[in-house]
Amino acid sequence: MSREKVLIELCCPFPYKAGGQLLATLAYPDRDRGGLDLRYRFLWALCRWLVLRRARKEPEFATNAQPIVPAIFTADHTDYLHDLESGNKKLNERLVAANWIVLPHLKAVMTGKLEEVEGEYPHVYHLAQLAMENLGRKGKTQASFEADAWAPTRPVAHAAAAYLYWQQTSSKSLPANTTFLEICLEEPRMVAQIIETSEELRPIVAMIKQFKKRIEEQDMIEFTPVLDGGTLSDFIGSGS
Repeated sequence: MSREKVLIELCCPFPYKAGGQLLATLAYPDRDRGGLDLRYRFLWALCRWLVLRRARKEPEFATNAQPIVPAIFTADHTDYLHDLESGNKKLNERLVAANWIVLPHLKAVMTGKLEEVEGEYPHVYHLAQLAMENLGRKGKTQASFEADAWAPTRPVAHAAAAYLYWQQTSSKSLPANTTFLEICLEEPRMVAQIIETSEELRPIVAMIKQFKKRIEEQDMIEFTPVLDGGTLSDFIGSGS
């Protein structure tokens, strides 16, 4: 059992939806207290942002018919910008928390050795301080960081770590003036690779003992691919 199963439509005719579903869930893992609505709003804001960005960068894209979901233009411009900015802020919090707190301990589980981070022993307290500095929260209490950034990251710690892994792996091959976030939105196969890696990392994250409260497998969201046929591995391999 998992906390929640989130469907990722890898074969959707609107190709940006799969990446939007993944990224929006990373930003808003908690579907309660309005979280599901925020997740959908960020999903459509991301897709709208990419469509507009491609239209500016690629004249042919702007002048030819595209399989665009009308829902991305439902929000007025002000609400769209707000949803995009708020969602990107939350997404960054998840990735920063995963980078500074989860990744060092994941490496330790896989190698059997905790390595120094920024010249210090990777105690969770010190890692949290580094994450807070990265988020511009230096001087804030650790309790506020744990409540606002770390606690919401726990259900997607495995997926955020997978995203960071593929971001690093792809960093040297990105086209000029293109971010990894754009690649995730444009290429469903990259999303598929992140999903596959996140499921591989789920049991490993659950093995991390250093957290004050361990993250159990059932506490993490399961990202479930929706395919026209075949397996996830088949889908990934079809692009090679």
